[in-house]
Amino acid sequence: MAENLYEPKKTLILELYDAGVIKIGNFKLTSGLESPFYIDIRGTISFPSILKRIANMIIVELYQSDTFDVVAGIATGGLPLVSYISCLTNMPMAYIRKKVREHGTGRIVEGIVRDKSVVLIDDVVTTGGSLINAIEAIHSEGGTVKRVFVVVDREQGGLKKVTNIGIKADALFTASEIFSLLNEEGKISSDQFEKILNYIKVARIDE
Repeated sequence: MAENLYEPKKTLILELYDAGVIKIGNFKLTSGLESPFYIDIRGTISFPSILKRIANMIIVELYQSDTFDVVAGIATGGLPLVSYISCLTNMPMAYIRKKVREHGTGRIVEGIVRDKSVVLIDDVVTTGGSLINAIEAIHSEGGTVKRVFVVVDREQGGLKKVTNIGIKADALFTASEIFSLLNEEGKISSDQFEKILNYIKVARIDE
């Protein structure tokens, strides 16, 4: 799988691992699932050059065939990414809160999305629940989510859940690509790699 990645992506994966963003161990995810790995894209805020390169790669992927009015992120993982993308492209930004604000405007979507085409960005997708909630929130505000893009797809059914409702969804990397490369480069053992691949197969959520 890793041989299909072009060189900048391979370099980025190795830098993310060396920066401690890609972790091996035992972790409990937001979804409640247990996992032998954790990919903490939020950690790239301490490595602005890496975060900026991720944003640029996403921009290249997005603008090959589509145009959008607004780039939106999901709090909190998607916020650093959409901030960079907004500044680099001069595209208006919005973000979706985890829950409705209980004071002030009482909003869940910050930024103007009404009558706008929106690309929704997040850091990592597992079950897809956060993406679906964000899509529904944007639609409730009169916006249209035209595309979903994440940095890492854990390959557990989240992106499929989005495509099942008719929205194009893609990832910069899959978990299999990441750990295949790390295994090839000697960063993780074959036993660790096999454990991760088995986990991905077993933990997949298909509807």
